[in-house]
Amino acid sequence: MTADIETMSSEMNVMNNGINGCTEEIERVNKIGGNGTTSFVRKQSEKVVEYIATFSKQLKEHNSTISSYWSKIEKNILGLLENNIAQNQKIKTL
Repeated sequence: MTADIETMSSEMNVMNNGINGCTEEIERVNKIGGNGTTSFVRKQSEKVVEYIATFSKQLKEHNSTISSYWSKIEKNILGLLENNIAQNQKIKTL
């Protein structure tokens, strides 16, 4: 589970770095100005959308994996509690 969370963090950093890079490029081109500014901003925006879409897909996969981990944890805890209760009842009957 720790590995999944670390991977998620890494993937989020990739997305953030990509978005920040696109934003910096847009700001740089806006300062220069010119006729191509609008189309450049559109292209950079499309790159940002790709970063977000990729991270969204990855996050959905991680949510599924983490959800299955929690299900296993819950089942194990319930099993431990049931064993503990059964053992306590056995001691009381002796």
